[in-house]
Amino acid sequence: MLNITQTNYLVKMGTEATLNLLIVEDMAEDLELMAIALEAGGINFNFDTAQTATECRSLLENCKYDAVLSDYSLPGFNGLEAFKLMQELGQNIPFVLVTGSLGEEVAVECIKAGMTDYVLKNRLFRLPTVLARSLQEYKMRHQQQEAIAKIQRQATREAIVNRIVQAMRETLVLDEVLQTTADQLHEALEISGCAILQPDAEGGIIIRYISQAADEERLVGLNCEFAQHYRSSLTAGETLAIDDLSTLNPDLQADPTHSSGEFVGFRAIAIAPLLYQHSFFGGICLYQCDRARTWSAEELSLLKAIADQCAIAIHQAELYQQAQTELTERKRAEATVRDIQQQLATMAANIPGSVYCVVLHPDGTTGVRYISSGVRELTGISPEEVMARPEILTEIIHKNSSVSGKLSGFSPLVGNDTGGFNHRES
Repeated sequence: MLNITQTNYLVKMGTEATLNLLIVEDMAEDLELMAIALEAGGINFNFDTAQTATECRSLLENCKYDAVLSDYSLPGFNGLEAFKLMQELGQNIPFVLVTGSLGEEVAVECIKAGMTDYVLKNRLFRLPTVLARSLQEYKMRHQQQEAIAKIQRQATREAIVNRIVQAMRETLVLDEVLQTTADQLHEALEISGCAILQPDAEGGIIIRYISQAADEERLVGLNCEFAQHYRSSLTAGETLAIDDLSTLNPDLQADPTHSSGEFVGFRAIAIAPLLYQHSFFGGICLYQCDRARTWSAEELSLLKAIADQCAIAIHQAELYQQAQTELTERKRAEATVRDIQQQLATMAANIPGSVYCVVLHPDGTTGVRYISSGVRELTGISPEEVMARPEILTEIIHKNSSVSGKLSGFSPLVGNDTGGFNHRES
């Protein structure tokens, strides 16, 4: 008895799908009875027939079927051998025995071997039901296997990403990060090679790194004309994937990397852009030399994920370099200030009164970098107060000319640490 799910599946199969069946049967009368039973069950189908092992092999090698219906006793071979032949040729589809009689031991052997089900010829009215159930179970099993495979692929992808990211974290040297990325992708995807591309000052896109296992150091430093041709697509964030370069126009077939047009044997290529915050840092290029290659969705997804991480690493390396440059500049400026302060301290020790250093900032405000302790004797105000409130010094100079005459000023250029002395004799 069919349950509601099987009934719905049978109705759908009868109204929508046309099954492609292989029927292995040497008796024409039995073949006709099977066809009548399937038609009576509302199943739409086409079928091929085979009577011998040779015919069965030929059909399974050259055609794709939704299911196989097979007698057990056949000329020169049996249903179990037909099932094993089907497995050998990679058609993992429902296999239903349709036989006149089947002993219990043989039935157990067939089921253990992996056959889906069996139907006795004197009960052919069950054939549509058994076939529907077999197809439904096969579909569910296939979906489960695909779900498991997807999880496994995702786990593999995450493991590769984590391995590369961990390698990135182990060094701050960008050269090591990019070389490691190329090497890891080469190993993980089993490709001919992986290259890291970066823009140069002349507007080209140059191969900067290549996976060591590729043994293609001669390519390093060459302009990748293929990437240059598709630069606008890469800068827009598109991942390029060409399964067979022979399908492209001749200008791009010969060599996607060599500026002289010398053939290097690339057959398939995929490039993911290195983009971060709208900055284009180049791309990661996968290539296959020995054959055309269909780049899978999982491979392209992995490539993009790694490219995104690589772009972040390049951005961080640039920030680090910028920070190092700014730190060097700041240290230089601090050293300059210390030199000026030392000069002013020396002056203060030899000049009566007080010595000061004034800076005019770009926004128009005034700052006092240094003022000698003599200002306390002249004004009663400490050097710290003057440096905290530079306007005090201006007020003193304007209000008391006698004090002004005892101050020696060093006024740097606006916003800079270099300038000329403005020395006033006491």
